[in-house]
Amino acid sequence: MWKIHLINFVKYFYKGANKYAAYYVTKNAEAIVVATADEDDALSVVNSTKLKSIIACVIILVLSVVIALLVTSSALNPLGYVADRLMDFADMKFKKDHKLSQLANKSDEVGAIATGAVKVIDAINEVVERLNADNNELNAATKALVENLDNT
Repeated sequence: MWKIHLINFVKYFYKGANKYAAYYVTKNAEAIVVATADEDDALSVVNSTKLKSIIACVIILVLSVVIALLVTSSALNPLGYVADRLMDFADMKFKKDHKLSQLANKSDEVGAIATGAVKVIDAINEVVERLNADNNELNAATKALVENLDNT
């Protein structure tokens, strides 16, 4: 009893085309199976799959970029708003801002920055109110002094 067990592949060029051949010898050497195929036929599924994979990768890449831009934009818009309010502070505009107060309630970095901005606005407004009150007292005292001087 023969125990030959062979599988082999051969690539060759015939009539202008690359070809592949494979053969198999059965266990008892009773039969030999030979199969041949053109390279284009043999690799058509591979080439098709490769093309589909490349297209899928490009689509996934484009979607990833779009999603990254949307996420980045949504994360940076509140930060840009806070930066604009800080520029208002530089221009001595200290009005209260409802949206800034809402951003201050967030528990992220933008919320921390907005909280600081709200505290600065509140502190400056409090100082301005005290200065106005002190100015009113000073005006009243000056008026009383002027009246006293007139009476004198």
